[in-house]
Amino acid sequence: MFEKECLFEISWEVCNKVGGINTVISSKSANIMKYFPNYFLVGPYFKASENECILEDVPLQFKVVYDELKNIGIVLHFGTWLIKGNPKVILVEYLNYAHNINEVKGKLWEYFKIDSLNSSWYDFDEL
Repeated sequence: MFEKECLFEISWEVCNKVGGINTVISSKSANIMKYFPNYFLVGPYFKASENECILEDVPLQFKVVYDELKNIGIVLHFGTWLIKGNPKVILVEYLNYAHNINEVKGKLWEYFKIDSLNSSWYDFDEL
C-alpha cells in the first residue's frame, strides 16, 4: 500500500489551536517528515479547521476505510495542514458519533482493556 512505514499522531490540537500542544506539533512536523514521509496527523474536524488546512480528495490507500467509517456515521476529511512541512491531516467529525460513546468505551475495554470508568471525564466524555 505505502512504500514506507506510516506514522500517525493523534491530537486534539491538529488544525485546532487551543493550547501549547499545537505549537509542539507545528514545530516538529517538518523534522518528523524527513524520517517518515508517510506522517499523518489525526484531529477533530471543525468548520474553522478549514482555515488551517487545504482539504483534498482522500488518497486511494484510505478510501476503503473512509467509506466504511462513513457508513457507520463517522465522517473524515483529508488535507494538508498549512504549517512548516505541510503534513497531511485526517480530521474526524466526531459529534455525529457522540451518541454511541458508551459503545465506543465498551469496545475500548473489550479489545484493549482501556478503563474509561475510572478515568478522567475529559479523557472520554468531553465533547
